[in-house]
Amino acid sequence: MFLGIRDREGRSVDPADLPAGTTVAVAGIARPGSFRATLDAAGVVPAEFLAFRDHEPYGPITVGRIERALEESGATAVVTTEKDAVKLDTSLRAPVFRVAVEARVVEPSFLPEVLSVLSRRPS
Repeated sequence: MFLGIRDREGRSVDPADLPAGTTVAVAGIARPGSFRATLDAAGVVPAEFLAFRDHEPYGPITVGRIERALEESGATAVVTTEKDAVKLDTSLRAPVFRVAVEARVVEPSFLPEVLSVLSRRPS
């Protein structure tokens, strides 16, 4: 569930304050399409959307690609997941905004199954 957009200090940012084309969206998650759908639902229209592999370490080459996308598109900020923002905050010159979401378990048997697996002794 979408909780909002936050700046580096954790302050809430209205999606309307990120006008179309002023951000580059970055996602290093397993399902970047879901992040894109969240942005769409929030009304955030990035100048460019960059999808990277899940758990991307954001080394110099990847950070360079993001910086080039910012420069080429004229965008002035990055919007990304909370997980990726932790890795990008100190690597990029542009401000990094994070999309806050909350996961909810909808399958009733999920939690008991996870607890069962965790309680087993390693083999």
